Amino acid sequence: MARYAKTIGMEVAAHDPYVAPEAFESEGVSSLALEELCRRSDVLTIHADLRSDNVSLIDSDLLDLLPEDAYLINTSRGELMDEKAVAERVRDAKLAGVAVDVLRAEHESLCLADSPLMSAARDGFNVLVTPHIGGCTTDAMRQTEDLLAEVVAEALSS
Repeated sequence: MARYAKTIGMEVAAHDPYVAPEAFESEGVSSLALEELCRRSDVLTIHADLRSDNVSLIDSDLLDLLPEDAYLINTSRGELMDEKAVAERVRDAKLAGVAVDVLRAEHESLCLADSPLMSAARDGFNVLVTPHIGGCTTDAMRQTEDLLAEVVAEALSS
């Protein structure tokens, strides 16, 4: 993601408690504390695995640190952000917009139509919700098949 953003002229910073700052810096990416990252982000994108310690990681407190003209993008897991707080911020023009291809309801047996983000989108706020089908492209399937073939071949040769 950082390479794409840098290609279009964006300054890129990141936060990951499991990655050494040097790994980011070797890619020309600043490593920041999460709070500082939020303060400085015009576009905040979420790329994290869901774990028990990061449910609602992007909560009201972090959202309040974002500049009012910031955009929030989540293509990881819906549970990583507090959808209600995000929807409130976009409705109150404290976020310029939100784009997601994941919703909390996907994995919580809830009705997707009841999502606060779906409601904000229906009401005409700057919310883009798309299906979470990134892995369903021809290229993604081919890469998955190639990887699986390599794993099986390696296991059989051991």
